[in-house]
Amino acid sequence: MTKRICVYMILSLVLLTGCAVSVVDWGIKMQSPVPAETAAYSDEDIDVNFMVNDKSINFDLKNKTQNGIKLNYDEMSYISPGGVSLRIVSSNIRFTDRFAPQAPVVVPPGLSISETIIPAQNIFFRANDIAYYGWDVGPLFPNDAKTYLGQEFGLYFPMEIKGAKKEFIFKFVITSVEKKK
Repeated sequence: MTKRICVYMILSLVLLTGCAVSVVDWGIKMQSPVPAETAAYSDEDIDVNFMVNDKSINFDLKNKTQNGIKLNYDEMSYISPGGVSLRIVSSNIRFTDRFAPQAPVVVPPGLSISETIIPAQNIFFRANDIAYYGWDVGPLFPNDAKTYLGQEFGLYFPMEIKGAKKEFIFKFVITSVEKKK
């Protein structure tokens, strides 16, 4: 390999590693369906906890029922701070297929799922960037982090529980933003 190719490969790895790590600690708390000091919700059917980073939302969902819970990612959406509803994709989908139908996921009785979701519109291909060539994910909050203090965002999160559709609109407020050191 030539020195030039090695330098590009190392630079790309450094940039990719930097893209995967959140540069801001986002403090959020639940506004609805039930206000809480955390980003967690619990009822007789589920326990769910949300974590936000710069480019995605992660959630852990526990099925507390004796039946499977079906999550249909094609019906879910991210609600931006500006109130725009955006299609989401789960982390198990190839970026090239971000607008293709996604298979539903069933969470078996008593078990949990950990998932990462990303607005499909935030996934793009970088072809004209000298430092990086390939698929990338844009930020959930594209402006200066501090401009989002007090802003709301959310998830439309329908699921099928015990054969019936149950719709949640999880709304969050950004309570703090701290740049990581």
